[in-house]
Amino acid sequence: LGLTADDAQLARLMDAYLRSTQYQKAVGLAAQAIDENPGNQQTVGPKLRNEIDTLRKAQKYDAALKLIEQVKQMKPALSDMFLGPIEGWETDIRQHLAEKPRSSGQSSPTNANIETTPTAPTQ
Repeated sequence: LGLTADDAQLARLMDAYLRSTQYQKAVGLAAQAIDENPGNQQTVGPKLRNEIDTLRKAQKYDAALKLIEQVKQMKPALSDMFLGPIEGWETDIRQHLAEKPRSSGQSSPTNANIETTPTAPTQ
């Protein structure tokens, strides 16, 4: 069984959205494709799963969690075959984030909000 032209186009569009971190568009396209044809699970499911795994392995936990949350809200839902590993990774990612030491504001964490009140310089 080969990919049809529509399958190939769907795969290319999913790849483009994921590569450009347009996760909301990728998830929306995936849900629409599954709604139109449940067989599209086999095209979009691995792509979403693999992107989450790539983010997790790169320790891009915030981006991975954002994508996971969007995937979990998909209607129709992604198959358990793909959701199972994703939910396991979500647990691992949340544990990593919980173990990460919190900053007291003296260093520059990557996800910190910029403070708008001036502070005295430290010596």
